Amino acid sequence: MQRFITLMLILVLPPLITLRADEEFPEPRNTQPMGDYPISAEEAVGKFTLPEGFKVQLFAKEPDVQQPIGMTYDHRGRVYVTECYTYGGYPGWLKDQRDRIIILEDKDQDGSAEKRTVFWQKGNHMSSALPGFGGVYILNDGTLAFIPDTNQDDVPDSEPQVLLDGFNKEEITHNIVSGLLWGPDGWLYGRHGIQATSFVGKPGKAQSERTRINCGIWRFHPVKQIFEVVCQGTTNPWGLDYNTVGEFFMTNNVIGHLWHVVPGAHFKRMYGADFNPYVYELIDQTADHYHWNNSKTWQDSRENTAEVSALGGGHSHCGGMIYNSGTWPESYRDCMFMSNTHGRRLNIDRLIRHESGYLGKHEPDFFFANQPHYRGTNILQGPDGNVLVSDWVDNGECHDNDGVHRSSGRIYKINYGEHKPIEGELDLTLLSSAELARLTLHSHDWWQRAARLLLQERAVKKENLADAERELIPIYQSHPETSVRLRALWSLVAIGSPDLEWIIKELDQEDEYLSGWMLKLLGNHLAEIHPEEEEQKSVLEKKIVKTLLEFTGKKRSPYLRLQVASLLQRIDSPRKWEVMQQIACEAEDVEDLRLVLMFWYAIEAETVAHADQALVLVSKTVHAKLRQFISRRLTSELQAKPELLTKVMEQIKQTENVTVISDMLLGLKQGLAGWRKLSAPAGWEVFSESIKKFKSAELDKQLLEIALVFGDGQAIDELIAIARDKNASLADRERAALSLIEDRSPKLLVTFKEMLNDRGMETFAIRGLSEYDDPQVAKVLMNRYPKLSTELKREVMSTLTSRVSYARSLLEEESRKNIPVEEISAFDARQLMNLGDEKLVARLKDVWGDIRESSKEVAQKYVVFKNQLTPEILKQADLAKGRAQFHKLCINCHKLNGEGGNVGPDLTGANRDNLDYLLENILEPSKIVGKQYRISVVQREDGK
Repeated sequence: MQRFITLMLILVLPPLITLRADEEFPEPRNTQPMGDYPISAEEAVGKFTLPEGFKVQLFAKEPDVQQPIGMTYDHRGRVYVTECYTYGGYPGWLKDQRDRIIILEDKDQDGSAEKRTVFWQKGNHMSSALPGFGGVYILNDGTLAFIPDTNQDDVPDSEPQVLLDGFNKEEITHNIVSGLLWGPDGWLYGRHGIQATSFVGKPGKAQSERTRINCGIWRFHPVKQIFEVVCQGTTNPWGLDYNTVGEFFMTNNVIGHLWHVVPGAHFKRMYGADFNPYVYELIDQTADHYHWNNSKTWQDSRENTAEVSALGGGHSHCGGMIYNSGTWPESYRDCMFMSNTHGRRLNIDRLIRHESGYLGKHEPDFFFANQPHYRGTNILQGPDGNVLVSDWVDNGECHDNDGVHRSSGRIYKINYGEHKPIEGELDLTLLSSAELARLTLHSHDWWQRAARLLLQERAVKKENLADAERELIPIYQSHPETSVRLRALWSLVAIGSPDLEWIIKELDQEDEYLSGWMLKLLGNHLAEIHPEEEEQKSVLEKKIVKTLLEFTGKKRSPYLRLQVASLLQRIDSPRKWEVMQQIACEAEDVEDLRLVLMFWYAIEAETVAHADQALVLVSKTVHAKLRQFISRRLTSELQAKPELLTKVMEQIKQTENVTVISDMLLGLKQGLAGWRKLSAPAGWEVFSESIKKFKSAELDKQLLEIALVFGDGQAIDELIAIARDKNASLADRERAALSLIEDRSPKLLVTFKEMLNDRGMETFAIRGLSEYDDPQVAKVLMNRYPKLSTELKREVMSTLTSRVSYARSLLEEESRKNIPVEEISAFDARQLMNLGDEKLVARLKDVWGDIRESSKEVAQKYVVFKNQLTPEILKQADLAKGRAQFHKLCINCHKLNGEGGNVGPDLTGANRDNLDYLLENILEPSKIVGKQYRISVVQREDGK
C-alpha cells in the first residue's frame, strides 16, 4: 500500500521543468530489498519536529533529485547538487552507474525549486561540485577537475580539465575525497578520509613530486595551482565550515565529532599512525563531549538506543554548517550544525573560546526527522538566511551491506517564521564591483561569500577594482565589529590589494583576530611560492622571522601564540628558535595541550639539525612536553649521531632543577624505546653519578630503567608492549617490531598474528609472520589479501612465495577466490621456481604458465603488438592508468623518477619513447641483464 501511495504522489505531483534531457544516463539501480522503501517526501515533511518558530518545507524531491552527496549555492542563488549513483555500498563502487551534477532553481521565490538543469552527467566516484571562475570544480574519478562554462549557459564548454590527480579511488571504498568549499582566503578547501593514502599532484608528475595525504583537510589555489595539506588526522571528515572570524572547523566520525582546523595540526586518528613518526603525540577533538557512549564500541551506537539518543544519536556525522546569517535567532550564530546519521537529527555544538583555541559545547539537538530512511548529508545557509538540508534517503549507511536505494533523495528548507521572498538582485554578476564590496556589510552569509568570490574572479581578469577598494578600506579601518572588519580584509585579499609590507604594518593590532589573520596572510605568502623558487622563499622567510621576533617581543594572547606556532612550521630558519623561546615561556599556557603540541610540530623537523638551539629552548620553556620531546628526538638518533645523546647528557648535568632533569630523562628513556640492547655511550658512568647526587628516588628509578638498555637489554615482553601500544610513536613501535622480528622467538607468532589487526603495523606483522613455517599463516594472509592496500599485497606476496608450504597454499584452487592468478607477477613466479620443489613448479605451470616463452612465441607477440600500437593509438594513452600499472607490477623492482625499488635497472633514463625498445624489454626482459641486477637466491636452513 505504501508503495502505491508513493507512486500516486509522484504521478500527481509532476517533476520539475528540466532544461536538458538525460539522454544516455543509466537508470538508477536500486539494490535495497523490495519493500524497504521510504515514505513519500510529503509525509516525511510532516514527521519533522523543530524548535518553536521553525518550519520545514520541501525544496526538491525524487525523481528530480536523487543520491544528493554534495550541495552548494552559486552566485545566482541556485543550488548545485552532486548526485552520486556509483557508490555501491561498502565495500565497492558500481561500473554500470554514472554520477551527475544538477542545478535546482527557485525562480518564483516560494521556497521550492521548480526548474532543474542537468549540467554534467558523466561522473564516476564523484563527491563534490563547486561553481567558480567561469565553470565548476569537481572531485571526480580520483581527480580535482574543472568544467569550463565561460558564458554561464549551464552547458559545459568542454570535457573536464584535470588539475590534480592521484586521489586514491582504487583503495578507498567509502570515505573518498570530498567537500569542496571556498575559504575566506580565496583557496579551495577539501576533505580526505582515512581508508587509504593518496599521492596528489598535477597529471604526469612522479610520486616524488606529489603530496601524500591520508585523513585530513587540504587546499588548492585556483590561480597559482598549488596543492597542500592543511592538517592531518581524525577518521572521515564529512563537514567543513568557518566561523565569523575565519577559523575552520570540521565534523567527523567515531573518534570525535568536532575539530578546530589549525593549519599544521596533527590530530588523533581512528587507526594507523601519522606520517611523521616524530610528532609523538596528537591533538584531540575540540568538543568536550561525544554524541555516544565512547566507553563502548562505536558500532554499539548505530542502534540509537535511549542511552545513545540522550547523548546525541550516535558516532556518525555528515555535513557541517556554522550559522552566520541574520534570519535565525542570534543564539544560533557561530554554532556548528551537523547531521547525525543514526540519530536522524541535527546536532548543535556551540563554539566557545578556550585557551589558545575553542571548545565545542553540546546544545540541544535542533531537529528530529522521526523517520527510518532519513540520512542527512549536507547543510547549507542560503540567500534569505534560512537553511537547506539534503537527505540521501536510505535505510543503510556506508558499512551496511543491505543495498542502496538510488531512486530517492530530498532537499528540505528550514525556515524561521513564514517564508519571505528575497529582496534584491540574486544574480550578483549584474552588480558593480563597488556594490559587491558593500555586500561585506550584508547580514546574511551567502551574500558576503558570493560577492567576495566574484571580486576575486574579477581581479584575476585584471578588471579595475579601485571602486571596490575605496568601499572596503574604510570598513576595514573603522567598523566597530571585528567580524565585519575581517570580511572587508578578506575581500581586499580577494582583489589583491594588501601587499606584504601592508600586512607587516597591520600585524600589531589590539584585536587578536585581526593580528591572527595578518599571521595567516604571511603564511599564505610563503605557501604561494612555488617549490622551485627557493631563493625567493629564503628572502621572504628571513623577513617574516624578523617581523615575528619583533611581534612576539611583546606579550601576546594564547590565540596569537597558536597562530605563530602554525606559521613557524612553514619556516626553515635558525632564527625561528628565537621566536619559539619568546612564545614558549608563558606560565598561563602550561595546561594548554593543543598549544604545546603545536609548538613541537613547529620545531620537530629542525631539532636534530639545530640541536644546540633546541637545548637552549629546553632550558627556557615552561612546557614539560617540549623538554621531553626534544630530549627524546635527539636521543633517537643515537646510532647515526651518538654525539647528540652526549649533548643531552651534558645539558642534564648542567641543570639543577629536578623537575627539568626528570622531564629530560623521560625523553631520553623514550628515545631508546624499542631497542633491544645498545652499548653505553661514553661518559655514562660519570653522568649517572651526577644524577645520583640529587638523592631523588624518582630520578634513580628513571636512571635504572635507562641503564637496562645499556646492560642486559630490554625484555621481550617490554618490546611486545611497545609494539602493541597504539599511543606510542610509530618510530618506537616500528623499532620494537624490528627487534621482535630479529628475535624469532616461537612465542612471538601469536603477537604477529594479533598485529595484523593493528592499522599501521601490518607491514611488520606480515614480515614477522614470514619468519615462521606455520600452516595457519598462509591461510590468514590469503583471507585478508583482497582488502589490503597495494603495498601490503606486495608484502603478503613476498611472504607467500618465500616458503614451499606457503607457496603450495598460494597455488591451491581455493586461494583463487582471494588472490587472482594475474596478481602473481613474473617476479613472484620466478621466486616460486627458485624454491626448487618439482610438484610446486608443475602446479605453477598449470596455474600461471611457463616462465620462459620460446623465441618464436616472443617474435609472434612482437609483431602483434607492433601492429596494434600505432602512433594514433599511442596518442590516446592514459598516463594515469599507466602509472597505476607501474605501481601494481613494476615498482617492487624498478625505479622511475625517483620512486621504486633497486632490484632491477632504473627506468628513468630508459629509451621509453622508442616502441621497439619498449616491446623488446617488456616481452623478453631477461634477454640482457647487467651483472648487478642478476638475482641471487639464498635459502636459509629453516626453509625460507
